[in-house]
Amino acid sequence: MKEKRKKKGHNNNPHWRLPLTIEALAQYGALDVEYASGAFDAQGSWQLTWEIWLLTPNIKESSHHGYVQIKKTLPKGSDTFNLSVEQQMIEQHSLSVQKAEITCLNDRFATPLKWTKNFDVRSFNSDLPINRIGLDKKGSLQGNQLIDGQTRKKIAGPVSCNWCLPDALQRLSLNGAKELPLFTLLDELEKIKEEQHIRFLGQRQIPFAGMEVTVKLYQHTGRGMLPYFYYIDLQGRLLVALSGMQAFILNPQVKSLLKKRLKHR
Repeated sequence: MKEKRKKKGHNNNPHWRLPLTIEALAQYGALDVEYASGAFDAQGSWQLTWEIWLLTPNIKESSHHGYVQIKKTLPKGSDTFNLSVEQQMIEQHSLSVQKAEITCLNDRFATPLKWTKNFDVRSFNSDLPINRIGLDKKGSLQGNQLIDGQTRKKIAGPVSCNWCLPDALQRLSLNGAKELPLFTLLDELEKIKEEQHIRFLGQRQIPFAGMEVTVKLYQHTGRGMLPYFYYIDLQGRLLVALSGMQAFILNPQVKSLLKKRLKHR
């Protein structure tokens, strides 16, 4: 019987299907980014952009799959703040674009109080959206009630969401707390994931932007998700979040990287 020949360039990545580590990201060159290590006010207003980096089976395939940009605006003296979120991600034949405006309580969980969300899927074969899901979809959290359009669901508090967590984590890293106790996660403000817990694992040094950077390491576990690991510098910036074969890497140049990749689609 003849041995089947493997397709050239297919599944040639020795790390394929292995959980990502900081060391593996460094070997791929994924942490060779620009890094402004100066002052940062995690307690106030800020804007940061993270690259969405995915491990691929073919080492010649691009791992740059998109970005998440979050802008926090905290009015002086207010007990709430606003998050403006833009997330773009390359799928197999399209680009998914999500935008959200979230009003958050200025508490330890950055609790989302109300929000609007827009989701487009844009085909690479047309400049027009091929699918518009939840255009300006509105939601809110009122006590233990999650209100999504005409739907109401009971939800166990306290509550955060994946786009609120960077703010909660960055502030947590500066106040000396060792954990974010049990909470419910609203993944993309829709999927309910209960019994989430974040705990401090200690300080360590990681290779980042061509230097050794001291970070605080946190582990996030909970129902319905793979463990996440968060690496936050001593000024309070979230540098890297990784889980499974996906990482979010602080990278101010990632929007231009995405534009270059889209030109070749």
